[in-house]
Amino acid sequence: MRILDLTHDSHVAATSDRRTLVTLEPVGASNAPWRRRRRVNAVGAVHAYLRLLGARFGRYDWVIVPPIRLRHRYENPRWQRAVKSALTAIQRRPFAVRALRTMLIAGRCKYVVVDVADRPDLSDIGIALFRPRHYFKRNLIAGDGAEPANLAPLPMSIPGELFARADAAPPVAERPTDFFVAGDFKTAERERMRALAHALRDRGWRVEVLEERVPPEDFHARLARTKIVGAARGWGYHTWRMYEAAALGAVPAVTPPPAGMWSWFSDRDNCLVLPEDDERALAAIESLLRDPEALVRVAAAARREASRHNRDVAVAD
Repeated sequence: MRILDLTHDSHVAATSDRRTLVTLEPVGASNAPWRRRRRVNAVGAVHAYLRLLGARFGRYDWVIVPPIRLRHRYENPRWQRAVKSALTAIQRRPFAVRALRTMLIAGRCKYVVVDVADRPDLSDIGIALFRPRHYFKRNLIAGDGAEPANLAPLPMSIPGELFARADAAPPVAERPTDFFVAGDFKTAERERMRALAHALRDRGWRVEVLEERVPPEDFHARLARTKIVGAARGWGYHTWRMYEAAALGAVPAVTPPPAGMWSWFSDRDNCLVLPEDDERALAAIESLLRDPEALVRVAAAARREASRHNRDVAVAD
């Protein structure tokens, strides 16, 4: 099987199927915190376009594409804003969408959309242009049944080496840091998580609050010596920290997901879901810290679920 992957962070490159040949041609900046954030330029876009022409003439069996986000423009260079303006105009005219699809997409190749956006809405222009066989969405909220039948949740892909690194880490009940929180604290939920960390410190728990950016290796080392990691949502519900913490053997402390949001988290089964009331949230954290058996059980279940759903090889396969 021949796959052309145009997404920012490939979800298929780690496949264990040796019969699958994956060609990578990313058309955007990486979202993964451990990867270099390269931005695509006009030359890269031309390369991607030429690859798409190759798909049209049968060079690939499948093409994996990112969603086309017409509203998100404020960080885009001028040429990308111009392309999105043109696509916005095309989207309003069904005949223009059909013409563009005929020129660019037509052929026997099958398409898949991989949508890692924080927003829960789907890419209408992406669906109209590519007519994907599958649409994988990270922050997926079950709707009223009007969404495509081929819509499926997209797990966050965590490198296998993080799971291996946890094997060399101290057992969770013996780790020196009780509670760890890090981030830019630009959202209300992350501000609240920092406030909870300070309150725990005032009560005598060993707490680390990291507010500056550190290399990924340093950040992962901190997770690997922590019992419970505060993983509040960012602009979207699913964040890397939830799954990095689980992979490295810690318990992710998460906020309740929005109604209908897909998630495998279950309170005190494989994570700690913090109540909205601060005193109850602090009591939940302290209760788990005072119960080593429960702490070990929840951390092990979190790592097991993350390995099943989020390990890069599992996601790819």
